[in-house]
Amino acid sequence: MCGICGVYDPGLFAPAANAMQVARMRRSLVLRGPDDEGSYGDGERAWLGHRRLSILDVKGGHQPMSNEDGKVWVSYNGEVYNHADLRRELEAKGHVFRTRTDTETLVHGFEEWGEELFGRLNGIFALALYDERAKRLVLARDPLGVKPLYYWEHHGRIAFASEIKALFADRELSPAVDEEALDLYLAFRYVPSPRTLFKRILRLPPGHLLIADYEGARTKRWWRSGPPIEQPAGMELLSREFEERLRAAVRRQMMSDVPVGSLLSGGLDSALVTRFMQEESPDSIRTFTVGFRDEPEANECEAARETAALLGTQHREVLISRQEYLDFFPESIRLLEEPISSSSALALHFVCRAARADVKVLLCGQGADEPLAGYGRYLGEYYGGAYRLLPRWLREGVVRPLVEATTRRESLRRAVRSLGEADPLRRFLAIYSVLPEERRRALLGPDVRAAVPEGGPAGVLRPFQEEVRELDGVAQLTRIDTRLWLPDDLLLYGDKMSMAASVELRVPFLDLEFLRFAESIPSAYKIRWFRGKAVERRAARRLLPGRILRRAKQGFRTPIDGWFRAGLKEFVSDALLGESAACRSYFDPEGVASLVREHAEGREDHHRILFALLSFELWHGQFVKNRPAIALDPAS
Repeated sequence: MCGICGVYDPGLFAPAANAMQVARMRRSLVLRGPDDEGSYGDGERAWLGHRRLSILDVKGGHQPMSNEDGKVWVSYNGEVYNHADLRRELEAKGHVFRTRTDTETLVHGFEEWGEELFGRLNGIFALALYDERAKRLVLARDPLGVKPLYYWEHHGRIAFASEIKALFADRELSPAVDEEALDLYLAFRYVPSPRTLFKRILRLPPGHLLIADYEGARTKRWWRSGPPIEQPAGMELLSREFEERLRAAVRRQMMSDVPVGSLLSGGLDSALVTRFMQEESPDSIRTFTVGFRDEPEANECEAARETAALLGTQHREVLISRQEYLDFFPESIRLLEEPISSSSALALHFVCRAARADVKVLLCGQGADEPLAGYGRYLGEYYGGAYRLLPRWLREGVVRPLVEATTRRESLRRAVRSLGEADPLRRFLAIYSVLPEERRRALLGPDVRAAVPEGGPAGVLRPFQEEVRELDGVAQLTRIDTRLWLPDDLLLYGDKMSMAASVELRVPFLDLEFLRFAESIPSAYKIRWFRGKAVERRAARRLLPGRILRRAKQGFRTPIDGWFRAGLKEFVSDALLGESAACRSYFDPEGVASLVREHAEGREDHHRILFALLSFELWHGQFVKNRPAIALDPAS
């Protein structure tokens, strides 16, 4: 894993100025690549920068890297798990390799196949390829967006980087809030690609290219996965194929010349990954888990410890205190560069930072719940048709008021709001939104509300839903989650928090070959007896002790809800409503005050939206109110 950056300039700046800017950008990415650095420029249009975290061919993988004649160059962040197969094919065609890296496969592959190369890759990547002969730059991002790539364009000049802060090395770019993106942030609690919360800064969407040449710059989608679903022979045969395909994915993703470990929770997904890693390793692998000190109900340390003992791993626990978590919160926003809604992102950095002493690469169970229907919302979608058969007066006049009167659980309230919607698009929006649409719009300040058109969240969701509308509701929802929520929220913070610790985080459940198989499984084989991931559970019976299988799904939780209602109440209120608070400029102060008050009194569970607002406040202070420090680099 690495950090990449660069500039494509049709002639606005002098070559020396572009070279200096790329040098500043590269310095800002040092945590992503502490082992090596490099630059390339053709002296005319393109300048590429690189910071390297050495994983394969540690001594021979310097980047940017070129083909034999120095006419195709690449700066690349990621891993191509099938690079050995591609290399053999390219060597048979006469290409000569100088290194053992997957990086060199990219320059030869692009020389041989052009843009068709990307459809041949099974891996995670964000890369920049420059063809000196055509004076053409190609930026590419992997199909599921595991690795991020940002850019901004100014009069045809494009600057790009693995992290947003590197873009602020360009003094032409001033940080400002994108108000339409802010509305999307309230709706989804993340900003969907291609937008970011910064005006003028874009995130290249997963599975897309950006091409810049004499004709200008344009983006195009290179990866599509069709909706057909095959009918398998039966649960037992399907579960055995699941086992072999996941085992193969783990084997591929253990590719490394440096130590590899596992993030182990108390759940099924990471236990399976770790089990297969043990099969592939001659030694006992290292596993790591994180939890809150003195908050045992909010972590899975005991369960992870038991799983590690059953599997025979070398296990380490990382325990953090409430104060350590709170102290790191502002720094986490600086590392993430965008406000977040997931309070577990911070804990991920702590465990990656501790693991870095022993390993450079970690495999995890991330990405299993979305394609395999592991969340409660998929159960609601699967069984929701029966609920919608109830008379409307009973659903809206009895059930919904009863739920709202007897529980403060935001997830249950959201469930009864969504389940009654017959239209899939409206139902999915209600599933995602922690605030009803009317309250979300009212929370925006009057100036922002006037500038933001209604229907923005539906406009984001509609293209994803239309692509899969012929599938059943569960298949639609799992595919949308895998292509929208997963890349722009969970995988994004996974990359940022691990790379800030100079650790590469890999996701075997999102291996492309495994994902194609997982998405071919009909919903009836994923949900059975009111539980998700049925086919995975059947496979796990042969592989894991029953104690692991019997555990209820917990996931990593933080005690943030209780903190907001207790000692942090005044802190949250002051941060969001103080005289200098940015939230006062973008949101309705009384609306924010109502959220704080209702949560503190225990009448409603608003910890998700309050955490999102607090993240926005800290983000605004660090990136908008005060220009990022990269621009103040004395070497500039």
